[in-house]
Amino acid sequence: MLFRSECQAGNDLQFTGDEQLLRRLLINLLDNAIRYTPPGGQVTAALEAGAASVQLSVSDTGIGIAPTDAPRIFERFYRAGEARNRQDGGFGLGLAIVRWIAESHRGTVECESELGRGSTFTVTLPKWSSAGIRSQSLDGILKGGETSGCASNGML
Repeated sequence: MLFRSECQAGNDLQFTGDEQLLRRLLINLLDNAIRYTPPGGQVTAALEAGAASVQLSVSDTGIGIAPTDAPRIFERFYRAGEARNRQDGGFGLGLAIVRWIAESHRGTVECESELGRGSTFTVTLPKWSSAGIRSQSLDGILKGGETSGCASNGML
């Protein structure tokens, strides 16, 4: 499986938030993307900055989510479709946690998916918060500390 992380050079990609919660948000999205992407597929994490917000997206070329399941995927304990049974592990809490973390940072999370083609989860967070929490970057969250670079490719 190919993993890629991308960000646009020259943009202010710093934002504020709780480091451990944001790391959990990213891990949950990446875990789902990897879990439901078949061998030979691709998972991409990307970060883009706007004037007042930062968007983190995790895309995969996995099994996708049926339109009938899409409205419920952020509910606690909900597991969509037969491919997501208890043998895969998990309890259906990952996306509910992602939504809670995004909302606790005054942000949102959305999903676009096509059955059999993959999914993209997009988290939008405000750049600055009155919470006074130290700023993070995508690489900082992925690697466990602040870094100045933003692009990496690797095989999982």
